[in-house]
Amino acid sequence: TSIFLRPPAAAALRVGSPALAPGAVLLRRALGMFCYQCEQTTHGEGCKTVGVCGKTEETAALQDLLVYRLKGLAGVTVHANDAAGIVDPAANHFFKGAIFSTLTNVNFDSSRFVEYVREANEHMDRISRAVAAKGVPTVEAPDVPWFSGVPHPFAWTMAPEDVTLSGLEDLGHQVGIEKRRSLIGNETLLGLHELITYGVKGAAAYSHHAALGGKVDEESTLALMRALAFTCTPAAADPNNVLAMAMSVGETNLSIMGMLEEAHTGRFGHPAPTQVSTAPVEGKAILVSGHDLTDLEALLQQTEGTGISVYTHGEMLPAHGYPVLRAYPHLKGHFGGAWYRQKIDFSHFPGAILMTTNCVLDPPQGTYADNLFTTGETGVVGVQHLKEKAFGPLIARAQALEGFTVESAARAAASAVTHTVGFGREAMLGAAPAVLDAIGEGKLKRLLLIG
Repeated sequence: TSIFLRPPAAAALRVGSPALAPGAVLLRRALGMFCYQCEQTTHGEGCKTVGVCGKTEETAALQDLLVYRLKGLAGVTVHANDAAGIVDPAANHFFKGAIFSTLTNVNFDSSRFVEYVREANEHMDRISRAVAAKGVPTVEAPDVPWFSGVPHPFAWTMAPEDVTLSGLEDLGHQVGIEKRRSLIGNETLLGLHELITYGVKGAAAYSHHAALGGKVDEESTLALMRALAFTCTPAAADPNNVLAMAMSVGETNLSIMGMLEEAHTGRFGHPAPTQVSTAPVEGKAILVSGHDLTDLEALLQQTEGTGISVYTHGEMLPAHGYPVLRAYPHLKGHFGGAWYRQKIDFSHFPGAILMTTNCVLDPPQGTYADNLFTTGETGVVGVQHLKEKAFGPLIARAQALEGFTVESAARAAASAVTHTVGFGREAMLGAAPAVLDAIGEGKLKRLLLIG
């Protein structure tokens, strides 16, 4: 059964190019920026001029527009599946990566969001043609108040010449949170809509990582798209319906997390307790941050025999616990602290730096931007972006830089520490008998569950 409901007969659809409504520029100035998707937001309320993460008003508006465009892609894709039996793996994969790019600290490059919108249009057009070829009517766009004044996401079509940065930024303000807040008039309902959106973003990010590791499940992707499309229907006017859908996103996320674990352990083995040094060694160096273990593996393969040492940073630290990755002798250790310290850590790293997936910050002017490379969904203005697994420029940069000298390595080693990682599920279950004995003997009195 399709989730889409037939709109009232009197409902008028706004279809066509994204021509701005009268006064769009004035509206942009009045609404400004508003983003509250993460815990970093200003005063815990929301960022209104520039993000605490560094996101500009322009980028925030383009991200809002991309989410709006992906709601349309979700609606068209779900309709194609339900009404015509069409599954489009390319659109599904794009959806996960695109919505992932709007998460905090992933992508600050506005031009990339213009490309995402353009590609979303191409997927929607292709799927719509496939549906029409089967003699199935196109998806209906129901009348809902929170899209008043703009085309419904399911019905909005764009001409290629309309996809420009300035035009899309203005349109982004017309579909952002502040505009929808004024139209919905119910903070609880708006918050529940956003809860679904942010849940879909996070689950899609995990699913995208799993896909990079070789695990793909079209049904779970369709479930995420169904949830996002639901927020565009009359049923989403009832908070109880929206809460129920949010809970279903959580259920989908659990299955995706299992798939992600299978992708990692099936490819790299089960993590085992491992000690990781933060003392660097003399020589050329590359630092890898983010979360994509397949990028780390590809880089280790491409740097074999080059004399370059590879170090992890931030949340890439657990990579050392996986047997397959640990087997590379030039994976030397870990450098720096948490992701939010990267402006300090990267400034002191004497080699090239690769940022995979997320947790990237805008480099301070005149610091390490020339040494920083992004890949995948990450993006920073003025930083070279590498195509998937094409790490030649990164390696060349590392070879051109000084790397750790005898003196700098010794200075860093003087304050080095050792981390122990690899306490995954299998390792902990293996220790369960000893833990239970210690509890029974009164030797272990407190357990802390983190995560």
